[in-house]
Amino acid sequence: MPSFMPSFMPSSTRFLRPLVIHTLLIAVCLTMILPFLVVLTASLKAPVLGDEMSPARPDFIPGRWQWQNYLLGWRAGRLGTAFANSIMVSIVWTVGTVLVSSMAAYAIGRRKVPGHRWILLFFLSSMMFAGQAVIIPQFILYRALGLYDSLAIFMIPGAGAFTIYLLCHWFDNVPKEIEEAAFIDGCSEWSTFIRVILPLSLPAVATVSLFAFMGAWNNFVGPYVFIESESRLTIPLAIQSYMVTSPTDEAGRAAAVMMSVLPVLAVFVLLQRWFLRGLSLGALKQ
Repeated sequence: MPSFMPSFMPSSTRFLRPLVIHTLLIAVCLTMILPFLVVLTASLKAPVLGDEMSPARPDFIPGRWQWQNYLLGWRAGRLGTAFANSIMVSIVWTVGTVLVSSMAAYAIGRRKVPGHRWILLFFLSSMMFAGQAVIIPQFILYRALGLYDSLAIFMIPGAGAFTIYLLCHWFDNVPKEIEEAAFIDGCSEWSTFIRVILPLSLPAVATVSLFAFMGAWNNFVGPYVFIESESRLTIPLAIQSYMVTSPTDEAGRAAAVMMSVLPVLAVFVLLQRWFLRGLSLGALKQ
């Protein structure tokens, strides 16, 4: 019996450890996906048929699938204009943010401009302050510039601390020999950056693009403060207005929320290959 125990214990440990890890991961996944399932099923229910709409008692099998809730939610929530506004703002903001952040990261992390460490530290220190802390100065500035109640406010490209840091780390790991070969072939600084550095950094660029698009699409505080006209409402404001004006239309509101998630899911599906590669390779780079 004593001679059998040493060979038995390691095998049981190897069996129990993956079981515990996978059980915890499944529990976390279910916890995160449960609200999504509640909203999805609520968007397909009909309260007149006795379907339970309360999240406290979720019923994941509607009495009858009511797909027209999406059409009703689209019309009642006036989501057409809001979708167009949000798509325009998100695309312009994402492209501008990626371009500005990549140029800043290239200058700081690749070209090593004088004081680049202090510049990067300055950008990183800005992460300690919430974006809402500068709402009042922004309000005064935009109103003075005549940009109040304009979507142009949310299309001004910016360079966030996280995006610059991520791109700096990635650019710094691109082999210098490739860049030197491009210079020997006659490429200028700008041509090397566009044709060599950026294509080799697609995983990092895809990661930054995804985060920028999500941030612009889900931005609620900015449009809530700076936008007044109904024709300039973005998706978060349109859904909030729909929930206020139609407090009893649970199915329509749930359908509107589900439709607002679709563009973000579509962008993630398009960028997931480079996004996951960026996360995996970024974790391995020294």
